[in-house]
Amino acid sequence: MGICLRYSNSDQQAQEILNDSFLKVFENILITREILVFRAWLRRIVVNTALDHYRKERRRMERITTDYAEEDMTIAEDVIDKLSAEEIIKLLQELPESQRLVFNLYEIEGYNHQEIGEMLGFPAATSRTYLTRAKQRIKSLMLQRKFGSRYGE
Repeated sequence: MGICLRYSNSDQQAQEILNDSFLKVFENILITREILVFRAWLRRIVVNTALDHYRKERRRMERITTDYAEEDMTIAEDVIDKLSAEEIIKLLQELPESQRLVFNLYEIEGYNHQEIGEMLGFPAATSRTYLTRAKQRIKSLMLQRKFGSRYGE
């Protein structure tokens, strides 16, 4: 469910991704013979299912046309370390879907921009742009919510 929450913008969407993932697992459980690789296999299914949801919803997705003005948004380095998992999930869920997906795939899953572009159907440069915008948006959200001042910034 944690993976699903990172890739979704609501608890309801995360639940849908989780349910679809488990359906895929149960349909293909006989393929995985070794229990040691099951966890990695399950994680891969959940990530791919989240990407499938993204592709399905892509037609409805609003194109991002607003460029965020580069502002001096500094946040104390230890602030992010002090955020709870719930606060981080809430921040990620407020990102536009394309930015959230790229952020998760690059920063958490470890894919490079070329791989992300191929998975999501756009150029690697677009992946880099979405990642930059996601990071800027997270900083902006943190400042709006005054996470920084709460932790002594």
